[in-house]
Amino acid sequence: MSKCIILILTFALISCNSELESLIFKQFQKFIKKYYKTYSSMTEYLSRYYIFRNNVIKTLNSENYSFKTGITKFFDLTKREFSNIYLNLNLNLNNDIIPNSNPSFDNSEDDAPSEWDWREHGLVGKVQDVGSCEASWAYAILGNLQALYSLHYGTYLIFFSSNVN
Repeated sequence: MSKCIILILTFALISCNSELESLIFKQFQKFIKKYYKTYSSMTEYLSRYYIFRNNVIKTLNSENYSFKTGITKFFDLTKREFSNIYLNLNLNLNNDIIPNSNPSFDNSEDDAPSEWDWREHGLVGKVQDVGSCEASWAYAILGNLQALYSLHYGTYLIFFSSNVN
């Protein structure tokens, strides 16, 4: 995309809209550079900007969560696009789930702590971005094995997916 067109668009957004709009547009420019985003046309560029803008505004207007929110490489995607690309779920919502009528565990809440964070106990590592990998289940298994190893041996060991054959 021509730098001239981007400059004209930037000037138009900054001069015609609010300070918030200007800040969001600047964040979009940083986002494009940080995540090496390219768009095939001005129409796609503007479309992605407005999706980004809406996602930023939703984040700003969201309630105070117990987790951290911020701009990620997915902020130029709609929920539907994200789901189609990264979740790969083919759910049949007509199937009923029948719960186990004879659970083998004690579900008494007397001994359960009010909250528990595995990170504080050194049993989980940081979140991995597996992109659109269709073997994301393998990452989940590795994470589970890491936690079990840590529980058993008392030390955290990172298992790399590249070592799985």
